[in-house]
Amino acid sequence: MSDSTAPASTFPRRIAEALLDVFFPRQCLIFGISTEDSPYRFISKKGYSALRFIGENACPACGAPCAGIVAERGQCVFCRNRKFYFERSRSLVVLDDVSSRLIHAVKYRAFHAAEADMAKMLAETEFFEKYFSGATLVPVPLFHTRENKRGYNQSRILAEEIAHRIPGTQVELLLKRSRDTGTQTLLSANSRKVNVRGAFYVPEKIKPRISPRTRYIVLDDVFTTGSTLSECARALKKAGAKIVDAATFAHG
Repeated sequence: MSDSTAPASTFPRRIAEALLDVFFPRQCLIFGISTEDSPYRFISKKGYSALRFIGENACPACGAPCAGIVAERGQCVFCRNRKFYFERSRSLVVLDDVSSRLIHAVKYRAFHAAEADMAKMLAETEFFEKYFSGATLVPVPLFHTRENKRGYNQSRILAEEIAHRIPGTQVELLLKRSRDTGTQTLLSANSRKVNVRGAFYVPEKIKPRISPRTRYIVLDDVFTTGSTLSECARALKKAGAKIVDAATFAHG
C-alpha cells in the first residue's frame, strides 16, 4: 500500500454499498432506529436533528463554538494562552452524548462504514466544502501496533471519504507516530500536551514530497485540547510545510 491514497472509483463503491446493505442493515448508530427515510446510511433524520452543528460562528483558532463578539476578537476561553502550530482548526459538530455515540461506533466497534456519512455531512456543508477544497488532507496516524490491532485508522478513512466527495482534495500519508501514546481520555490538558510532545514525525524518504506551496489540513475525528493536532502540524512544518490547518468532525 502506497503512502499516497486516491479516492476509490464509482463502480467498486457501488458494489461495496450493496454489500453493506446485505451485511449491515441501515440502522441509526445514534438512536438505533431505521434510516430508510434518511439520506444517510447510518444516521436517521432524528439522529441528524439531534447533532449540534457549530456553523461558521466559531473561534478562529480552535474552532470551538462561541458568541459572535468572541469569534471576532479571537479570544476563545478554550484556547486563550495556548499556542497551536496549526493556523486554524474547524469542527462540524459539538462533541456531546449524541455525537459521541456515532464516533464511538466508528472508533471502537469497527463501524467505519459510517464515516461515509460523516464525510457526506462535511462535504455538503458549504463552509467545509470551501475549507477542504484544494487542500492535502493528512490523517493523524495511529501507532503501528494499535492500527494493526484495530485493523484500520478511522482518521484515514474519513480523509479518503472527504477527498472522494470534494474535487481538488487529496490525501497524503505523510506522518508517522514514533511511539504509542495510549489513550488520552483521562489526562488533563497539560498532561495531554506533554504526552504527545514529539510523538509525530515525517520520515526522511517522505520529506521531499512536502511543499511550502501546499496547504495541508491535519485531520482527526475529535478535537479535545488540540495537542495531537498541534504536534502533527509542528512535525509537518519542521519537514518544510508552511501552511497547516486542522479539522475534525467533532469538537469537545
